[in-house]
This record gives sequence, C-alpha cells and structure tokens, in this order.
Amino acid sequence: RLVFDRARDGGFRLWGHCESCRRQTSPWDDEYFKWVVQVVHPILHSDRLGLRSGLAGELQDVRPGRFIRAAAAGMTALAEGLFTTHREFVDAVRTGQPWMPVGSMRVLLAVTPNAQRPGFEGGHQGVAVLKDGSTQPTISAAIHFPPFSILLAEQELASCVPHADCTSWLSMGVNELHSRFPVQLPAVQTHGSMLTFTGSFQGATI
Repeated sequence: RLVFDRARDGGFRLWGHCESCRRQTSPWDDEYFKWVVQVVHPILHSDRLGLRSGLAGELQDVRPGRFIRAAAAGMTALAEGLFTTHREFVDAVRTGQPWMPVGSMRVLLAVTPNAQRPGFEGGHQGVAVLKDGSTQPTISAAIHFPPFSILLAEQELASCVPHADCTSWLSMGVNELHSRFPVQLPAVQTHGSMLTFTGSFQGATI
C-alpha cells in the first residue's frame, strides 16, 4: 500500500510506503550507505579522477541482495501501480527472500559524478511524446542521486540506457555476505527527463 504525505516530521510529501512496508525494508538502508562509501572513495581518490568512463573493481564484505532491495524499495513507491503489474518483483524486494527474476522488470544501476543534480521521477506504464510527435514507453522509476543512478524499467528498455542490469542480485538473500564482490558500472549524466530513454542519459567521466 502507498500513502500520501506520511504524517511525521521530515517527510518528503510524496508517495511513500505504508508503515508496515517501510519497517520491513528500512533496515537494509545501512547496506546502501555502505556501498556509497565504498564507491565514493575510489572515485574521489583515484589518480585517474575525471578520466574514467565507469567504475570497475571489487567491493569488500558486502551483501548485494540487501543493497539491491534497499535501492529498489524506494523505486517501488515512485512506480505507482507496480504492485499490480509486477507483484512477484515487489514481493521479492519487500520480503528479502531470494528470488530468481522471471518477469520483465529490471533494476539498472550506474554511477554518476557528484556535480550532477539529484532527480526523482516515476512513470510506470506511461508514454512520452517526443518532439517529432512519436511516442515511447517511459522508464517506470528513476532515482539519480550521486554516486548512483538507479532505474526500474521494462526489459525491452534496458538495452536502451547505458546502465548495468543488476536484477540478478535479487537471487541473493539479504544476509548473503560476499567478501569480494565484482562490480562494473558505467558512468552516466542526465539530460532532460530521465523517464524517456532517447537522449536522457549520456556518457560521463568520473
């Protein structure tokens, strides 16, 4: 269930999860911030600062299944109606149980320079009208907040954006620990709306 403007100080005044789902998923946020720290350090302290087109390496002592659910949990609130159209996906995020992705919804991830302006958008099952009058399906949800750019998108759109598909991490449980976990994430910057995939994302350097 989604509620509007949760009645507590500091709320975003946006669509958010009900208290039950919030309590279930918020304990995983610590893993999200752990990844932020491990990703930001090599970006800022690299001798190739500003020259790389992405980030490749290994993260230490991380739980990818917990991270991807923490990242996707916020996205499910932006993608209004996702529970109806992709219930198995939402349940996999909400419960934390290992789940082999069988549906069409994909979780896409990239890194982004700190100079990029944060952005949050939701357009699940939407249609974008382009300048030439043609239409495109929109990305279901997008959170662009350095150092990460995270998208929820139907499988047919996944190849149209320069993000890495990390949906398979949902097959790991929230407590599955990896002492060394390889990651390879492209760097992106936004251009206009993040929900349309033509011209919305460009390559960036970090």
